[in-house]
Amino acid sequence: MPSLSRRGLLHAATALAAAGVAGCAQQPGGAAPEGPSRSIDTHLGPVRIPANPQRVVCLDQYATLALLDVGVRPAATVDGLDDWMPAQHLAAYRSLPRVGGYQPEFERVLAAQPDLIIGNSAFTLSGGDTYEKLSSLAPTVILTSLVSGQWQDMALQAANAVNRPEPMNRLRERYLQRAAQIRQQHADALARTEFSLIASFKQGSWNLCLPDSWSGVVLTEAGARFAGASAGRTGSAVEQSFEQIGVLADSDVIFYQVNPDGAVDPAMQALLDQGAYRSLPPVRAGGAVPLRNLYVFSFTQALGALDELEAVLRGR
Repeated sequence: MPSLSRRGLLHAATALAAAGVAGCAQQPGGAAPEGPSRSIDTHLGPVRIPANPQRVVCLDQYATLALLDVGVRPAATVDGLDDWMPAQHLAAYRSLPRVGGYQPEFERVLAAQPDLIIGNSAFTLSGGDTYEKLSSLAPTVILTSLVSGQWQDMALQAANAVNRPEPMNRLRERYLQRAAQIRQQHADALARTEFSLIASFKQGSWNLCLPDSWSGVVLTEAGARFAGASAGRTGSAVEQSFEQIGVLADSDVIFYQVNPDGAVDPAMQALLDQGAYRSLPPVRAGGAVPLRNLYVFSFTQALGALDELEAVLRGR
């Protein structure tokens, strides 16, 4: 069963943005919850869920991280999220039962005895009748977002589904205050610095991450400006060939993808090893900086990205 991969994530996000959530034909529903319940709105319509769910199966990184951020331990989650997990959540994630990859194994979902299932429209709805099958097991809430940078909405939706909006709102306020602090305290450095974000989803190419991307919205919130190749563009990321590395030349700082533990994936390393990349003015000037939180799916990761941004600004 496939697990969540960077390439799969990009392709799913691109397909979702092209199709739009209005194209989903599934109807809301699900097994009736036992005991006290409440109704929440989803893009598929209202869904009745337990008032305080106790056994929540999470089918993506957004829901998993959101629950861990507000102190809720999922009953089970999906494989393949190790490279998405910030250090403070990695041990908890590794201890969780699994239900397969982004197309879950229904027998394993059932074995987790869920009273609530949370997935998202990019992954959970990609398997034909997946939603109907999940809804027959437990009330199922589908988070929705058209752009990767809308992770805040996903986190807030997930926290509401488990009746923990207050701690998530406090975490969001902490993030917004931290971003405002950076804008104020490092205004001069921000005014003279233009950033690029780069990642690699597959061997032989690289991706220019845009202001609407995972950490792109975090940098923007903190007052960072994007260099010419990505400034003003919409969407998550644009695939580029090695021959297009020169578009990064006008950057002052290039943040490049590394895992939360600092490891560089082989596809990313292939880009870093290119002579054209090493000869870029910002690279020669020491402006190439690893970003452990390039992929932001939660407020905890966003706060980590702000720390990394500030560390760069202090040196400029």
